[in-house]
Amino acid sequence: MPLNILNFKQFINESLEAQTEIIDISDESEYARKGESIKSNEFFIIHHTAGHGTAHQVVRVLNTRKNKAGQTIKLGVQWVVDRDGTIYKTLPSGSRGAHVGSSDSRGYRRRGAPPGISNSNAQGVEVVAKNDADIKMPEQGIAVLKIIKHLGYTKDQIFGHGEVNPGHKAATEGATIKKYVMDHWDSPIDLSVFSKETTADIARPSSTTDTGNTVINSDLIKKLITALKAKNFSNDDIKLTSNPKTTGTGSQSTGSIDISAGNFDTEQKENISYLINAMTAKEITDPLTQIGILSVISKECNFIPKSEAPYDTTSNSSIRNKFNDRVNDLTKQKISDLSETELDTLKHKPEEFFNWVYGNMLGNGSVSSGDGYKYRGRGFNQLTGINNYKKYGDRVGEDLVGNPDKANDRDVAAKIAIEFATKGKPASSFPKFTDKTAAAEFFADVNAGGTASSHRSHAVAASNKFSIA
Repeated sequence: MPLNILNFKQFINESLEAQTEIIDISDESEYARKGESIKSNEFFIIHHTAGHGTAHQVVRVLNTRKNKAGQTIKLGVQWVVDRDGTIYKTLPSGSRGAHVGSSDSRGYRRRGAPPGISNSNAQGVEVVAKNDADIKMPEQGIAVLKIIKHLGYTKDQIFGHGEVNPGHKAATEGATIKKYVMDHWDSPIDLSVFSKETTADIARPSSTTDTGNTVINSDLIKKLITALKAKNFSNDDIKLTSNPKTTGTGSQSTGSIDISAGNFDTEQKENISYLINAMTAKEITDPLTQIGILSVISKECNFIPKSEAPYDTTSNSSIRNKFNDRVNDLTKQKISDLSETELDTLKHKPEEFFNWVYGNMLGNGSVSSGDGYKYRGRGFNQLTGINNYKKYGDRVGEDLVGNPDKANDRDVAAKIAIEFATKGKPASSFPKFTDKTAAAEFFADVNAGGTASSHRSHAVAASNKFSIA
């Protein structure tokens, strides 16, 4: 796994975070009652995220959660454990969350759980896993046990989400982690990490001299190299320089790309490095070519892989402009046949809406098949339709038809985006670009199917975020 100059900081962070720190990203939560003290620590609930992603993405999903009426209800959970067992604090210490309803609020008592479990007396952890069979052991089990021991819970206070929410969550949700906690309750465990909390960005800017030159902490660099080698990186992997590669049309530079003008946050920077790695794997190493591709991807998603957002806040006129001729094969109605009130109702029901507008197209089955919602836009480039999920899944070696949410995993999303942006063509087939504008316009046209794109200007504008270092 070679490291280039753009993703070196990412791997520094991942290596050190996994070994030594509790990462505090509570400032990213938009939960309205964040900071309000929890009344008591009587219960601890183990949740699953139902998919893969970063802790930052988990918090963003909670920030945008909607109820059945389509209204945004910002939620919050106290802790997140990622796939490597890194612990993230996602609400301030001792803060009330919003991740489990009252056990008596709907007139029933949850199976096997005492009455009165609520957000005012329970903390929770979201473990990044698709389901209970997807738990990564022992890393995630150890991390949750550490949290529980740190907070001082007893065995009878620990519950999987499936135990306390019958009929709504899978009965097994949290079962594997809970069993691990119970089986290892008396095992020695190091809780020193809780005395070393840090912010999400471990590799903080170095200090500078009076002349503005960066001061390098050699001891820190040595520790970082040791941490990377512990993750099985070789000396060749860690080198920050590489020799020019050649393609069928001659040599191409592998020069670095400067992204400082883009004002990107940490996650965006990490995702850009995934995209550059995906390009490098296809021998797309010319920096202007890379900038052209990144410019198109930037205008599509701003470097955040995600599912197509619901249209509940989109104006009816915009929906009609985009989907007016889409037909519901059950009712034989088009979107254009709906009244304003009917369209308002439809757009607040995401599954029905996507099944309508994407049914019977792009290989999807009828409206009743559910394919429209299942294969709605995802990833960096909003991959849509079962045909595309099959086509690009085959190209990147993933079963996207059987697991469409995989298209939002950033490593997979990056490979898909590069395949889509290049239409699978090799680096040798692209022109030798002389400037960013030409590269951005070329790939905007490729993205539009080979014709002059109406979005050329957007791609060109996005290219200003990048330059050759």
